[in-house]
Amino acid sequence: MKAFFQFAALHSLLMGLLPFFIPVLLWQQDYQLSELSFFIALSGLGFILTLPLWQKLEQHSRWSTIFAMSFLLEIVLVAGILWLPTLIIATSSASLILVALINGAYLCFYWMSQRTLFTRLPSTDSGNYSDNKSGNNYGNFQLVVMVLLKVGILISAFLLDQGLELILFTLTIGISLLAWWILKPAIVSLQEVSLQDERGSSASVKKITLDKPTRSVFFLDGIFLYLESYFWLLSLYLIAQQDVMQLGILVIGLTALLAALFWLLKTRIDTLPANLLFQLAIIGYGFSWLLRTILVNDVNNIDGSDYPLILLIAFLTSFFRLSFNKRFFDYSHQYIDKPRQVIQYLLHKSYLSQWGIVIFFSLQGLLLWFFSSTIDSQFGWVYGLAAPCVFLYGFYAQPFSHFNKVDHHA
Repeated sequence: MKAFFQFAALHSLLMGLLPFFIPVLLWQQDYQLSELSFFIALSGLGFILTLPLWQKLEQHSRWSTIFAMSFLLEIVLVAGILWLPTLIIATSSASLILVALINGAYLCFYWMSQRTLFTRLPSTDSGNYSDNKSGNNYGNFQLVVMVLLKVGILISAFLLDQGLELILFTLTIGISLLAWWILKPAIVSLQEVSLQDERGSSASVKKITLDKPTRSVFFLDGIFLYLESYFWLLSLYLIAQQDVMQLGILVIGLTALLAALFWLLKTRIDTLPANLLFQLAIIGYGFSWLLRTILVNDVNNIDGSDYPLILLIAFLTSFFRLSFNKRFFDYSHQYIDKPRQVIQYLLHKSYLSQWGIVIFFSLQGLLLWFFSSTIDSQFGWVYGLAAPCVFLYGFYAQPFSHFNKVDHHA
Protein backbone atom coordinates (compact mmCIF):
# COMPACT_ATOMS: atom_id res chain seq x y z
CA MET A 1 0.00 0.00 0.00
CA LYS A 2 1.38 3.35 -1.09
CA ALA A 3 0.17 5.01 2.13
CA PHE A 4 2.50 2.92 4.28
CA PHE A 5 5.71 3.73 2.44
CA GLN A 6 4.80 7.41 2.04
CA PHE A 7 3.93 7.74 5.73
CA ALA A 8 7.05 5.85 6.85
CA ALA A 9 9.34 7.78 4.51
CA LEU A 10 8.08 11.24 5.45
CA HIS A 11 8.11 10.57 9.18
CA SER A 12 11.59 9.03 8.96
CA LEU A 13 12.87 12.24 7.41
CA LEU A 14 11.15 14.33 10.08
CA MET A 15 12.40 12.11 12.89
CA GLY A 16 15.95 12.52 11.63
CA LEU A 17 15.60 16.31 11.71
CA LEU A 18 15.41 16.42 15.52
CA PRO A 19 13.65 13.68 17.55
CA PHE A 20 16.56 11.36 16.72
CA PHE A 21 18.87 13.69 18.68
CA ILE A 22 16.73 13.93 21.83
CA PRO A 23 19.16 12.03 24.13
CA VAL A 24 22.07 14.11 22.81
CA LEU A 25 20.23 17.40 23.31
CA LEU A 26 19.21 16.39 26.84
CA TRP A 27 22.83 15.53 27.59
CA GLN A 28 23.95 18.91 26.25
CA GLN A 29 21.49 20.53 28.68
CA ASP A 30 23.30 18.75 31.55
CA TYR A 31 20.70 16.07 32.18
CA GLN A 32 22.24 12.87 33.58
CA LEU A 33 21.52 9.23 32.72
CA SER A 34 19.11 8.98 35.64
CA GLU A 35 17.08 11.90 34.25
CA LEU A 36 17.25 10.40 30.75
CA SER A 37 15.77 7.21 32.22
CA PHE A 38 12.93 9.19 33.80
CA PHE A 39 12.37 10.97 30.47
CA ILE A 40 11.99 7.59 28.73
CA ALA A 41 9.59 6.35 31.45
CA LEU A 42 7.46 9.48 31.06
CA SER A 43 7.48 9.05 27.28
CA GLY A 44 6.07 5.57 27.81
CA LEU A 45 3.39 7.05 30.06
CA GLY A 46 2.56 9.67 27.41
CA PHE A 47 2.19 6.87 24.84
CA ILE A 48 -0.20 4.95 27.12
CA LEU A 49 -2.31 8.04 27.85
CA THR A 50 -2.60 8.85 24.13
CA LEU A 51 -3.37 5.32 22.97
CA PRO A 52 -7.17 5.44 23.74
CA LEU A 53 -7.48 8.57 21.55
CA TRP A 54 -5.65 6.88 18.66
CA GLN A 55 -7.80 3.79 19.09
CA LYS A 56 -11.03 5.79 19.00
CA LEU A 57 -9.98 7.65 15.85
CA GLU A 58 -8.94 4.40 14.16
CA GLN A 59 -12.24 2.71 15.07
CA HIS A 60 -14.07 5.48 13.21
CA SER A 61 -11.64 5.37 10.25
CA ARG A 62 -10.52 8.94 10.95
CA TRP A 63 -7.23 8.50 9.14
CA SER A 64 -7.19 12.13 8.04
CA THR A 65 -7.18 13.21 11.69
CA ILE A 66 -4.66 10.51 12.66
CA PHE A 67 -2.17 11.61 10.02
CA ALA A 68 -2.69 15.29 10.83
CA MET A 69 -2.14 14.63 14.55
CA SER A 70 1.07 12.70 13.87
CA PHE A 71 2.59 15.67 12.01
CA LEU A 72 1.22 18.27 14.42
CA LEU A 73 2.63 16.45 17.45
CA GLU A 74 5.99 16.18 15.70
CA ILE A 75 6.06 19.95 15.17
CA VAL A 76 5.08 20.60 18.81
CA LEU A 77 7.75 18.15 19.98
CA VAL A 78 10.48 19.89 17.99
CA ALA A 79 9.40 23.28 19.35
CA GLY A 80 9.38 21.89 22.89
CA ILE A 81 12.84 20.38 22.58
CA LEU A 82 14.35 23.54 21.12
CA TRP A 83 12.77 26.25 23.24
CA LEU A 84 10.78 25.03 26.23
CA PRO A 85 13.86 24.70 28.51
CA THR A 86 14.76 28.34 27.78
CA LEU A 87 11.44 29.77 28.96
CA ILE A 88 11.59 31.53 32.33
CA ILE A 89 8.23 30.07 33.36
CA ALA A 90 9.42 26.50 32.77
CA THR A 91 11.57 24.85 35.41
CA SER A 92 14.02 22.14 34.39
CA SER A 93 11.84 19.36 35.81
CA ALA A 94 8.61 20.74 34.30
CA SER A 95 10.28 21.00 30.88
CA LEU A 96 11.51 17.42 31.06
CA ILE A 97 8.08 16.10 32.04
CA LEU A 98 6.14 18.06 29.42
CA VAL A 99 8.50 17.27 26.53
CA ALA A 100 8.54 13.59 27.52
CA LEU A 101 4.73 13.37 27.51
CA ILE A 102 4.58 15.11 24.11
CA ASN A 103 7.24 12.71 22.85
CA GLY A 104 5.13 9.75 23.99
CA ALA A 105 2.01 11.14 22.32
CA TYR A 106 3.90 11.67 19.05
CA LEU A 107 5.38 8.17 19.15
CA CYS A 108 1.92 6.71 19.79
CA PHE A 109 0.44 8.27 16.64
CA TYR A 110 3.59 7.43 14.65
CA TRP A 111 4.16 3.81 15.66
CA MET A 112 0.52 2.70 15.91
CA SER A 113 -0.29 4.17 12.50
CA GLN A 114 2.81 2.74 10.90
CA ARG A 115 2.25 -0.77 12.30
CA THR A 116 -1.40 -0.74 11.26
CA LEU A 117 -0.50 0.33 7.73
CA PHE A 118 2.18 -2.36 7.52
CA THR A 119 -0.30 -5.11 8.40
CA ARG A 120 -2.39 -4.00 5.43
CA LEU A 121 0.44 -4.46 2.96
CA PRO A 122 -0.08 -7.35 0.52
CA SER A 123 1.88 -10.12 2.25
CA THR A 124 1.20 -12.93 -0.16
CA ASP A 125 1.28 -13.78 -3.81
CA SER A 126 -2.05 -14.81 -5.36
CA GLY A 127 -3.63 -14.89 -1.92
CA ASN A 128 -1.56 -17.91 -0.91
CA TYR A 129 -0.33 -17.77 2.66
CA SER A 130 2.55 -20.05 1.80
CA ASP A 131 4.12 -17.21 -0.16
CA ASN A 132 4.52 -14.85 2.76
CA LYS A 133 6.68 -11.81 1.96
CA SER A 134 6.71 -10.02 5.31
CA GLY A 135 10.50 -10.26 5.63
CA ASN A 136 11.05 -8.67 2.23
CA ASN A 137 8.41 -6.01 2.95
CA TYR A 138 9.98 -5.15 6.29
CA GLY A 139 13.43 -5.16 4.69
CA ASN A 140 12.21 -2.63 2.11
CA PHE A 141 10.76 -0.57 4.94
CA GLN A 142 14.05 -0.63 6.87
CA LEU A 143 15.94 0.52 3.79
CA VAL A 144 13.50 3.44 3.35
CA VAL A 145 13.90 4.37 7.02
CA MET A 146 17.69 4.02 6.91
CA VAL A 147 18.10 6.33 3.94
CA LEU A 148 15.61 9.09 4.79
CA LEU A 149 16.27 9.05 8.53
CA LYS A 150 19.94 9.62 7.83
CA VAL A 151 19.22 12.38 5.31
CA GLY A 152 17.33 14.11 8.11
CA ILE A 153 20.19 13.43 10.54
CA LEU A 154 22.76 14.96 8.19
CA ILE A 155 20.66 18.11 7.69
CA SER A 156 19.89 18.39 11.40
CA ALA A 157 23.51 17.78 12.47
CA PHE A 158 24.68 20.62 10.22
CA LEU A 159 21.97 23.07 11.34
CA LEU A 160 22.44 22.26 15.06
CA ASP A 161 26.21 22.57 14.69
CA GLN A 162 25.72 26.01 13.16
CA GLY A 163 23.17 27.10 15.77
CA LEU A 164 20.41 27.45 13.16
CA GLU A 165 17.55 26.08 15.26
CA LEU A 166 14.95 28.44 13.75
CA ILE A 167 15.74 27.20 10.24
CA LEU A 168 15.47 23.63 11.51
CA PHE A 169 12.05 24.34 12.98
CA THR A 170 10.87 26.09 9.81
CA LEU A 171 12.07 23.14 7.74
CA THR A 172 10.13 20.77 10.01
CA ILE A 173 6.92 22.74 9.46
CA GLY A 174 7.50 22.93 5.71
CA ILE A 175 8.10 19.18 5.33
CA SER A 176 5.07 18.41 7.53
CA LEU A 177 2.80 20.55 5.33
CA LEU A 178 4.26 18.99 2.18
CA ALA A 179 3.78 15.53 3.69
CA TRP A 180 0.12 16.25 4.38
CA TRP A 181 -0.39 17.33 0.75
CA ILE A 182 1.40 14.21 -0.56
CA LEU A 183 -0.61 11.88 1.69
CA LYS A 184 -4.07 13.31 0.94
CA PRO A 185 -4.85 10.91 -1.97
CA ALA A 186 -3.60 7.95 0.07
CA ILE A 187 -5.77 9.01 3.02
CA VAL A 188 -8.92 8.91 0.85
CA SER A 189 -8.04 5.41 -0.37
CA LEU A 190 -7.18 4.25 3.14
CA GLN A 191 -10.47 5.49 4.59
CA GLU A 192 -12.40 3.68 1.86
CA VAL A 193 -10.58 0.42 2.65
CA SER A 194 -11.18 0.89 6.38
CA LEU A 195 -14.90 1.45 5.85
CA GLN A 196 -15.07 -1.68 3.67
CA ASP A 197 -13.34 -3.64 6.44
CA GLU A 198 -15.89 -2.32 8.93
CA ARG A 199 -18.82 -3.36 6.73
CA GLY A 200 -17.27 -6.78 6.14
CA SER A 201 -16.65 -7.52 9.81
CA SER A 202 -19.20 -8.83 12.25
CA ALA A 203 -20.77 -6.51 14.78
CA SER A 204 -19.20 -8.37 17.70
CA VAL A 205 -15.46 -8.97 17.39
CA LYS A 206 -14.03 -11.88 19.32
CA LYS A 207 -11.35 -10.70 21.72
CA ILE A 208 -7.93 -12.25 21.33
CA THR A 209 -5.69 -13.30 24.19
CA LEU A 210 -1.94 -13.69 24.30
CA ASP A 211 -0.10 -16.49 26.03
CA LYS A 212 2.27 -15.67 28.89
CA PRO A 213 5.52 -16.12 26.91
CA THR A 214 4.31 -13.69 24.22
CA ARG A 215 3.19 -11.15 26.82
CA SER A 216 6.61 -11.41 28.48
CA VAL A 217 8.41 -10.74 25.19
CA PHE A 218 6.18 -7.75 24.36
CA PHE A 219 6.81 -6.34 27.86
CA LEU A 220 10.56 -6.72 27.25
CA ASP A 221 10.74 -5.38 23.70
CA GLY A 222 10.03 -1.71 24.40
CA ILE A 223 12.84 -1.65 26.96
CA PHE A 224 15.40 -2.78 24.40
CA LEU A 225 14.10 -0.39 21.74
CA TYR A 226 14.76 2.57 24.03
CA LEU A 227 18.13 1.22 25.17
CA GLU A 228 19.06 1.16 21.48
CA SER A 229 17.63 4.51 20.43
CA TYR A 230 18.52 6.55 23.54
CA PHE A 231 21.32 4.97 25.57
CA TRP A 232 23.32 3.52 22.68
CA LEU A 233 22.93 6.69 20.63
CA LEU A 234 24.26 8.71 23.56
CA SER A 235 27.17 6.27 23.80
CA LEU A 236 27.95 6.88 20.12
CA TYR A 237 27.81 10.64 20.77
CA LEU A 238 30.41 10.28 23.52
CA ILE A 239 32.50 8.04 21.24
CA ALA A 240 32.29 10.82 18.62
CA GLN A 241 33.89 13.20 21.18
CA GLN A 242 30.54 14.91 21.84
CA ASP A 243 30.48 16.41 18.35
CA VAL A 244 27.01 16.39 16.75
CA MET A 245 28.38 16.64 13.21
CA GLN A 246 30.84 13.80 13.80
CA LEU A 247 28.01 11.72 15.28
CA GLY A 248 25.90 12.37 12.18
CA ILE A 249 28.73 11.32 9.88
CA LEU A 250 29.35 8.18 11.97
CA VAL A 251 25.69 7.17 11.86
CA ILE A 252 25.42 7.85 8.12
CA GLY A 253 28.58 5.82 7.44
CA LEU A 254 27.14 2.89 9.35
CA THR A 255 23.87 3.25 7.46
CA ALA A 256 25.53 3.14 4.04
CA LEU A 257 27.25 -0.14 4.91
CA LEU A 258 24.13 -1.62 6.51
CA ALA A 259 21.95 -0.66 3.54
CA ALA A 260 24.19 -2.69 1.24
CA LEU A 261 24.02 -5.70 3.56
CA PHE A 262 20.24 -5.46 3.92
CA TRP A 263 19.72 -5.20 0.20
CA LEU A 264 21.30 -8.64 -0.08
CA LEU A 265 19.53 -10.05 2.98
CA LYS A 266 15.94 -8.82 2.71
CA THR A 267 14.98 -10.94 -0.32
CA ARG A 268 16.37 -14.11 1.27
CA ILE A 269 14.96 -13.92 4.79
CA ASP A 270 11.54 -15.33 3.76
CA THR A 271 13.16 -18.46 2.27
CA LEU A 272 15.22 -19.37 5.36
CA PRO A 273 14.06 -21.59 8.26
CA ALA A 274 12.20 -18.98 10.30
CA ASN A 275 12.65 -20.46 13.77
CA LEU A 276 16.36 -21.16 13.30
CA LEU A 277 16.86 -17.70 11.82
CA PHE A 278 15.19 -16.05 14.81
CA GLN A 279 17.22 -18.09 17.28
CA LEU A 280 20.47 -17.09 15.55
CA ALA A 281 19.31 -13.45 15.55
CA ILE A 282 18.73 -13.63 19.33
CA ILE A 283 22.24 -15.00 19.92
CA GLY A 284 23.74 -12.28 17.75
CA TYR A 285 21.70 -9.60 19.51
CA GLY A 286 22.86 -10.78 22.93
CA PHE A 287 26.46 -10.71 21.66
CA SER A 288 25.94 -7.12 20.46
CA TRP A 289 25.15 -6.02 24.03
CA LEU A 290 28.30 -7.71 25.32
CA LEU A 291 30.27 -5.79 22.68
CA ARG A 292 28.63 -2.57 23.84
CA THR A 293 29.71 -3.33 27.41
CA ILE A 294 33.31 -3.73 26.24
CA LEU A 295 33.30 -0.57 24.09
CA VAL A 296 31.96 1.77 26.79
CA ASN A 297 34.60 0.81 29.37
CA ASP A 298 36.48 3.92 28.24
CA VAL A 299 34.60 5.89 25.60
CA ASN A 300 37.24 8.64 25.54
CA ASN A 301 39.98 6.31 24.28
CA ILE A 302 38.17 4.64 21.38
CA ASP A 303 40.09 4.83 18.11
CA GLY A 304 39.64 3.74 14.50
CA SER A 305 40.30 0.09 15.30
CA ASP A 306 37.06 -0.04 17.27
CA TYR A 307 34.82 1.06 14.41
CA PRO A 308 34.47 -2.45 12.89
CA LEU A 309 33.00 -3.49 16.27
CA ILE A 310 30.50 -0.62 16.08
CA LEU A 311 29.52 -1.76 12.57
CA LEU A 312 29.10 -5.33 13.83
CA ILE A 313 26.89 -4.11 16.69
CA ALA A 314 24.77 -2.13 14.21
CA PHE A 315 24.40 -5.13 11.89
CA LEU A 316 23.53 -7.62 14.65
CA THR A 317 20.95 -5.18 16.03
CA SER A 318 19.36 -4.46 12.65
CA PHE A 319 19.34 -8.14 11.73
CA PHE A 320 17.59 -8.98 14.98
CA ARG A 321 15.01 -6.23 14.40
CA LEU A 322 14.35 -7.52 10.88
CA SER A 323 13.92 -11.09 12.15
CA PHE A 324 11.80 -10.12 15.17
CA ASN A 325 9.48 -7.84 13.20
CA LYS A 326 9.07 -10.45 10.45
CA ARG A 327 7.95 -12.86 13.15
CA PHE A 328 5.67 -10.28 14.76
CA PHE A 329 3.90 -9.39 11.52
CA ASP A 330 3.73 -13.02 10.36
CA TYR A 331 1.86 -13.74 13.57
CA SER A 332 -0.48 -10.79 13.05
CA HIS A 333 -1.39 -12.13 9.60
CA GLN A 334 -3.26 -15.04 11.16
CA TYR A 335 -5.98 -12.36 11.55
CA ILE A 336 -5.62 -11.18 7.95
CA ASP A 337 -9.38 -11.49 7.32
CA LYS A 338 -10.24 -9.96 10.70
CA PRO A 339 -8.89 -6.39 10.70
CA ARG A 340 -10.37 -5.59 14.14
CA GLN A 341 -8.40 -8.44 15.66
CA VAL A 342 -5.21 -7.23 13.98
CA ILE A 343 -5.72 -3.91 15.77
CA GLN A 344 -6.31 -5.76 19.04
CA TYR A 345 -3.02 -7.59 18.55
CA LEU A 346 -1.16 -4.34 17.89
CA LEU A 347 -2.77 -2.70 20.92
CA HIS A 348 -1.76 -5.62 23.15
CA LYS A 349 1.83 -5.21 21.93
CA SER A 350 1.85 -1.46 22.55
CA TYR A 351 0.29 -1.52 26.01
CA LEU A 352 2.63 -4.27 27.22
CA SER A 353 5.74 -2.64 25.69
CA GLN A 354 4.95 0.80 27.07
CA TRP A 355 4.22 -0.49 30.58
CA GLY A 356 7.53 -2.33 30.40
CA ILE A 357 9.20 0.98 29.51
CA VAL A 358 7.48 2.89 32.34
CA ILE A 359 8.36 0.32 35.01
CA PHE A 360 11.90 -0.56 33.90
CA PHE A 361 13.19 2.95 33.23
CA SER A 362 11.59 4.34 36.40
CA LEU A 363 13.47 1.74 38.44
CA GLN A 364 16.65 2.27 36.44
CA GLY A 365 16.39 6.03 36.95
CA LEU A 366 16.12 5.55 40.71
CA LEU A 367 19.14 3.21 40.76
CA LEU A 368 21.24 5.62 38.69
CA TRP A 369 20.09 8.50 40.92
CA PHE A 370 21.04 6.86 44.21
CA PHE A 371 24.19 5.02 43.12
CA SER A 372 26.32 7.65 41.43
CA SER A 373 29.36 6.51 39.46
CA THR A 374 31.30 7.42 36.33
CA ILE A 375 29.44 7.60 33.04
CA ASP A 376 31.48 4.67 31.65
CA SER A 377 30.54 2.37 34.52
CA GLN A 378 26.88 3.43 34.35
CA PHE A 379 26.69 2.50 30.68
CA GLY A 380 28.69 -0.65 31.38
CA TRP A 381 26.38 -2.10 33.99
CA VAL A 382 23.24 -1.15 32.04
CA TYR A 383 24.52 -2.95 28.92
CA GLY A 384 25.94 -5.82 30.95
CA LEU A 385 22.56 -6.48 32.57
CA ALA A 386 20.80 -6.17 29.21
CA ALA A 387 22.89 -8.87 27.50
CA PRO A 388 21.53 -11.96 29.31
CA CYS A 389 17.97 -10.57 29.28
CA VAL A 390 18.04 -10.75 25.46
CA PHE A 391 17.57 -14.51 25.66
CA LEU A 392 14.08 -14.01 27.07
CA TYR A 393 13.17 -13.28 23.44
CA GLY A 394 13.53 -17.04 23.03
CA PHE A 395 9.96 -17.36 24.34
CA TYR A 396 8.90 -15.90 20.99
CA ALA A 397 10.93 -18.48 19.05
CA GLN A 398 8.29 -21.19 19.39
CA PRO A 399 6.39 -22.32 16.27
CA PHE A 400 3.13 -20.39 16.14
CA SER A 401 1.54 -20.66 12.74
CA HIS A 402 1.23 -22.66 9.53
CA PHE A 403 1.08 -19.47 7.48
CA ASN A 404 4.82 -19.16 6.80
CA LYS A 405 6.53 -20.68 3.84
CA VAL A 406 9.10 -22.52 5.93
CA ASP A 407 8.84 -25.19 8.58
CA HIS A 408 8.96 -23.39 11.90
CA HIS A 409 10.08 -26.58 13.59
CA ALA A 410 13.39 -26.32 11.75
